[in-house]
Amino acid sequence: MIKKSNKISSTILFALFFCLLICSTVLPNAQATEKRLQPEAITVLESVVGIDTGKYDVVLSSQRDSVISERPKNELTFDLTAEQSRLQADVSFISNNFYSVRLPEPMGSTLFKQSDDSLLDMAKGFMNRYQSYTGNSIYGELGNMLNNIEVVGSFTKTEGNVQLEVLSDVPDELYIMWTYVDDNGVRANPKNIGLSFYGDRLSAFYDYWQLYEIKGGTPKISSEEAVEIALNALKGFSWKAYTGENNELVTVSEFEVATVGTPSLSYLNYIDFASMDYIHYDEYDSPRGGDQFALYPSWYIQIGFDKVYPGSVTGANVRVWGDTGEVSTISPMSSGGVLPVENSVNSAATTENSDRNYFGICLVTIIAIGVLCVCVGYVKVRPKRNLQKLSAIKVCSVIFCIILSSSLLMSAVPQASAAVKISETYASSWGQTADDMDCADFLSYYISYTYYTHGYNGVYENFGADANWYAYQYNTWFDQQYGTFTTIFHYGHMAGPNNMWLSDNNILYSSNVNSWVTSNYKFGFVWLWACMQANGNRVGMPAAWSNNLPLNSTDAYTTSDNVPYCFIGFEKISPSIFDRSFQGYNNSPAWFFIVKTYDYIASGKNIRNALDYASYDTFGCSYKYSPLYQGYQSWYPGNVGGGQQAQWADGAMKIYGSTDVQPVW
Repeated sequence: MIKKSNKISSTILFALFFCLLICSTVLPNAQATEKRLQPEAITVLESVVGIDTGKYDVVLSSQRDSVISERPKNELTFDLTAEQSRLQADVSFISNNFYSVRLPEPMGSTLFKQSDDSLLDMAKGFMNRYQSYTGNSIYGELGNMLNNIEVVGSFTKTEGNVQLEVLSDVPDELYIMWTYVDDNGVRANPKNIGLSFYGDRLSAFYDYWQLYEIKGGTPKISSEEAVEIALNALKGFSWKAYTGENNELVTVSEFEVATVGTPSLSYLNYIDFASMDYIHYDEYDSPRGGDQFALYPSWYIQIGFDKVYPGSVTGANVRVWGDTGEVSTISPMSSGGVLPVENSVNSAATTENSDRNYFGICLVTIIAIGVLCVCVGYVKVRPKRNLQKLSAIKVCSVIFCIILSSSLLMSAVPQASAAVKISETYASSWGQTADDMDCADFLSYYISYTYYTHGYNGVYENFGADANWYAYQYNTWFDQQYGTFTTIFHYGHMAGPNNMWLSDNNILYSSNVNSWVTSNYKFGFVWLWACMQANGNRVGMPAAWSNNLPLNSTDAYTTSDNVPYCFIGFEKISPSIFDRSFQGYNNSPAWFFIVKTYDYIASGKNIRNALDYASYDTFGCSYKYSPLYQGYQSWYPGNVGGGQQAQWADGAMKIYGSTDVQPVW
């Protein structure tokens, strides 16, 4: 809550003075960096990408500077404008060395210096130009691996210490990745180079090969030894979780091991989160050796428990360094909502129609009274931690409030004269671990703040107890009455296919949403981070939030429908947002991927590009190669929620509707 002071003027003056002082010391260095890198970035676009920059008006629109493992990172965004062509280009450097270029969809045809016959020819030409730019023969050798191949479907081949993967599901898409493997075929997934082509053009290029170095030598710990170490480490393992109708926080330390998954070996390290100003967990903030670009051999062991424990925990994920035998991380494995649906308390569902009508009748009076209260006492109404925009001139605020109050009293359903963009975040505490809820708390605020600072008129956090059945019903009605575009992010557990468990121990059925959502595409972007909420493009939650308008594509990332609506959910099991729950060679937590996705949405990217860019930053590959798209595994104990057999169950993220949706414009 913001407290007003009668010393606002002096505070503002002090703040301005402080900002000027900071700028006077920082700005010269930033300007110097910009002057050095700007012409270099244009050279990359000209000589490597092959764009005829002489035919464009090239303007640097933004630059983001950060530090990763004590190395400066600079991301430059250019707007290129010609008579019948307009495009954006993101060029990135680490330690002043070019390593990435990304080209979102252009308006019109991109003007290249030369044209190639096929996407494969484009890839070969790019690698030849990149070799000339760097003067490093290895890039020519990697390009030569594309000779004598036909791009049909997908295939993998290995030559020496390089594994080449080519993926082409549809004629106008091509994904190519070169990854380092050691002499025994063990992958060092972060040390890779990737090319993505979409339509008739380059979509993205990234070169992490030059950044990463293999350390630790040959792995000395066998898989059997790694499993033994992991099982011994579990003897002192515990976690905190919310349980019971009152969401009591308990510590769980007693459990029984039922099975051990197949161990996997890879080279990796931990991301240096501490330098990124996001969220800090002590055990994850420090890469081994202090440098995230140094890769060490690591065993990944998944261990399944005999049943579901508090926090919906079904097992544990353990990582053991392959050269030292030390345990690097150990964390609970969660498997979504797993209690039988018939055990739920869902009395609220029977009052749907009467409650909705009641809210509709009372809303005008409530808002009118609330606005008048704001005029008098600046009282904050709905909801908790709502980010409200503050007026600079109190007189104008009072006049505005009086006018608004009068109009509300005269009209039951006021019509918006301009775009009213709303963000709703929900985080259900039902059956969650404490770590996941901490992450959900951070994400709720981060998403809300991001949208608030990028023009959203109303941003609302429904965290913990606020993520209940009545809140969903009321907010859904409210958002349709007063919003023209609403985004939703939900984190929680399932209550069976297409249904979600809420904090008040009630179930949000897709049939509830189906009856509440009556407006076409008012909910433009819905992301449900919960198990089994995307089990088909025309059933359950995806159809309900779109008001049952046709969703034909079963993979909107590859082929989008022509609709202004995007739905993201999970087929089968969704991963924990806290745990590094992706198998083997991927060592990144899901919360970081979510943060980066919203960062790129905030920069004006559509959802497809935002997912791609977030995947590059999180997993070191395009979204098509990421574990979210390719799939991952988690242990399901069985005999719960329908009596299914115990098994290692798969999960994957699914997208329906259109990824061309641009939430920030």
